[in-house]
Amino acid sequence: MKRLFAKQFLPTYLIASLFCWGFAPAEANDFSYRGELGTGFATVLSSLEPPDGGERITHTSVQGNIHAHLEVEYAFEDFTTFLVLDPSVTFTDSQEAVFDEGLTEAYARFRRDDIDLSIGLERLPLESARLNVPFSLTVGTAGEASDPKAFFNGIWGARALWFPGDFRVQGAVFLIDDKLGAHLGAKRFFGDFELETNIVYKEHVSFGIGGSGLAGNVVLYGESWLLLEAPTEGGNETSLYALLGASGFLDDALWTAEGGYFPLPAFLSARPISAPQAAAQISIPQGEAGSWNLTARVANLDTGLGGSLGATFSISESDSTTSINTNVLASSAALIVTFGMDITGFF
Repeated sequence: MKRLFAKQFLPTYLIASLFCWGFAPAEANDFSYRGELGTGFATVLSSLEPPDGGERITHTSVQGNIHAHLEVEYAFEDFTTFLVLDPSVTFTDSQEAVFDEGLTEAYARFRRDDIDLSIGLERLPLESARLNVPFSLTVGTAGEASDPKAFFNGIWGARALWFPGDFRVQGAVFLIDDKLGAHLGAKRFFGDFELETNIVYKEHVSFGIGGSGLAGNVVLYGESWLLLEAPTEGGNETSLYALLGASGFLDDALWTAEGGYFPLPAFLSARPISAPQAAAQISIPQGEAGSWNLTARVANLDTGLGGSLGATFSISESDSTTSINTNVLASSAALIVTFGMDITGFF
């Protein structure tokens, strides 16, 4: 554990310190931060069917973790530097502790008039969807089943944003796996409606179009991606992804529903395959400090229908949140039930 700390933790935080504090000014108003520190545990009950047949394997495991989140911002005239860290240590009853230094973003931005320029490690989300990621520059890691959008780190590159009138034009170059890529996108704002187009080169060319608009009290949105000769398990193929969704309020409850054909999240499939799928979420406040978050997902997997159901109850105070959660993932080949608890403090 000490060697792991010295090899991964220290270099990351030394770089982060130089990045954010090396040129820090004396004025306190130019420097800001916020963070979280928490701990959680989970019991996982699994029943898996071996790939080659035979009797199902049933297993129970206990997992624990210590996690943190830190956002640091330092501004000087037209320049701003940003740092986002998500370090964690995960413990299980079957293997040694796993440490992740969690360097999520570290970039500098120059802003003047209607121009934004940034360089460094930065997240570049391109999706319009609220619950899913139909297309991404990077591959997400297998995280919580209730939120597949939360596990995409930044990528090294440079980005330029231009805001001429009702438009937003974005261009970026980036480096992934030692290979250069590029992105060009434009968004047009029409009052209660917006439309966006994207062109991405990352070993192959992809075209995307998406938009959202307000229909009464409901937000309607959608996106579609055309991937030309993209690598798949069966070789290079041209693929089409599409998603439609809606979100709105039912009294005090916020609901979201969406569906389409796009890549499966990592917790449903370890292989990068696409399938028809639908997802829904509703957040319901309870009392002054409590809330429920309910999620459901269904997909057409290789082995038939599969999906997940999740429920989280949270109590939020001014400086902390306590959550109790459960999630059931089921298919013809697997049944995984998780019970967990998490306590997070804020500073």
